[in-house]
Amino acid sequence: MLTESKKKKSDDIHAFQVWKANTNKDWIQTYTGLKFHANNPAIEEISIRDIAHQLSFCCRFAGTTPLFYSVAQHSVLTYEILLELQITDPKILLQGLLHDAAEAYIGDLPSPIKKLIPEYVALENRIIKVIGKAFDLDLIKSPIVERADAIALAMEYRDLRPQIYDWDLKEKALTFKKVSPKSNILNEIEFLKIFKNLNKIK
Repeated sequence: MLTESKKKKSDDIHAFQVWKANTNKDWIQTYTGLKFHANNPAIEEISIRDIAHQLSFCCRFAGTTPLFYSVAQHSVLTYEILLELQITDPKILLQGLLHDAAEAYIGDLPSPIKKLIPEYVALENRIIKVIGKAFDLDLIKSPIVERADAIALAMEYRDLRPQIYDWDLKEKALTFKKVSPKSNILNEIEFLKIFKNLNKIK
């Protein structure tokens, strides 16, 4: 059995090999050193370590919250809401955790702005499909994940935003917890822990 340090070294070597082999010029370098070709990503370019880290540094609501609030924390909140809704299927729970995973590579745009850029939406859809293939999951949001995502938005609006305007929210906030921004590191650790636990039982 590989120790944690040897496994990390092996993962880093693999990441470097993929990075070196791909010669397409339209790419970004990920946290782990992979080359990621956003317009035509390969399964080998997807890493859960990249997704967890990059989402934890990706700011939700275009940075308009009083404190930094990451997409990773929103993703974990969506997963927690699914648990509150009595969802136990690990594949649905993983879908909730990973529903915004494409944003690890192309950033988050507020929905009103996203609607104005159809190319971004098409790119996001392509990337989420490849991420799904990488983890053997269907990441096209099911109705229950859509609902959990909408509930998360309502909770974030309640706890993180000065309530000046009516956002015409689709769902009501749940009361099982208050949303308080956490550090990037804690978000990354929690995201990875949930993913690993669910991935063992799916």
